[in-house]
Amino acid sequence: MAYDGKNLGEEQELINIVQDYVKAGFPKEYAELQTLMQIPEQEKVTDTVGKIHWAVSEYQIKKWRKTIFKDKPKITLKKRSKKVKDQYDEDKAYALDNRLSSVGKATFIKLYPLVKQNLDITVEEVEKVYPEYKKGKAENAKRTCLSSTRSIIRNGYEAEALEIIVNSSRMDDAVILEAKKYLEELYQKD
Repeated sequence: MAYDGKNLGEEQELINIVQDYVKAGFPKEYAELQTLMQIPEQEKVTDTVGKIHWAVSEYQIKKWRKTIFKDKPKITLKKRSKKVKDQYDEDKAYALDNRLSSVGKATFIKLYPLVKQNLDITVEEVEKVYPEYKKGKAENAKRTCLSSTRSIIRNGYEAEALEIIVNSSRMDDAVILEAKKYLEELYQKD
């Protein structure tokens, strides 16, 4: 489906239709909801949802979008200043640090050599190598840790992740030494 207009959920005409439907089917509940959530009265619609195109190919949608937006002025991207690039890099580092924290830096170090060797390793295979991985975590948490570790490696952030662990102030010395060892191995390959 494609159509000419805003995001479908932002179309006032559609919002009004849904409100009317809920109001007709559940008048008492709607009145209570309107009071609790302070829903404003419906806005009058001045423009309507554009033409809706049903069952069209992705190619046709792209073609329509090109014709719709061809008259709009093109925005030329400005080159990012060094300060902006530095901020961007800081944001990526912060996001990586958060991801590592969600996995657990010590857990990442345990999983790292296994995932590095086999990106498709399963939780069961990890548990065979590290029986302690079975304990203390729910199945979903184990899968999430493994998936996050896999994502860090797949996206090429393993060196940055290992450096974060090496520079962690509240990390066990054994974990830091392990991270340094993996980091040195990584740099020797390059």
